[in-house]
Amino acid sequence: MEIKRQLKNADDMTALVNEIGFLPLFDVGVNGFSVEEMTRGQWWTGRADDPWHWREIAATQGEIIYGKIFNGRAGFVSRKWFPKFANYRRDGYDFDSRWEEGLEPPRNQAIMECVFHNPVIMTSDIKKQVGKTGFEGALTDLQMKTYLIIRGFDRKKNRFQEPYGWSIGVMDTPENAFGGDWATSAYQENPEKSYKDMIDQIESCLPGIDREALQRIMRR
Repeated sequence: MEIKRQLKNADDMTALVNEIGFLPLFDVGVNGFSVEEMTRGQWWTGRADDPWHWREIAATQGEIIYGKIFNGRAGFVSRKWFPKFANYRRDGYDFDSRWEEGLEPPRNQAIMECVFHNPVIMTSDIKKQVGKTGFEGALTDLQMKTYLIIRGFDRKKNRFQEPYGWSIGVMDTPENAFGGDWATSAYQENPEKSYKDMIDQIESCLPGIDREALQRIMRR
């Protein structure tokens, strides 16, 4: 299986995510199933057709969800399919319930507390508050479990409030970004059914896709 199309802009990418439900940004071992493989020769150019900028557009617009969600690598989920994705990845648990039952490490809890009290916060500011040790791994883990998403991008500001440096991811909870009722709307469903529905959806859009490779990137 290979998706026979070339993405030309962020709108093309968003439309494809909404069509399939899911799409990795980079090659994750499922042949043809990534933005990278549909945009050969467009990367790191600084032009309008550079996919590296599309992720910023998509995250800021919020029509699709962006985060490190496929084997710890970046990708997108549609608003329609995110509730099932969250139900499966969270195994039906809100973060507080996981923490109370001892299923989350202290580093994850510290990051979530920071985001709860400072919605839409830059990752660099979270790191200042919780410390560098284990930070990147914990932040990725929370995105893999769908408790955090990348809501947009921002730049640091100097003492004159002038932006400088590279764009930095801004974190938020999907509940704060789009509503708790929406984010948890599939909780009444068995998580394994949510997983099966997602696999079936992708396979219906992409007949012949490598099922085992797909399952590897969709699993918790």
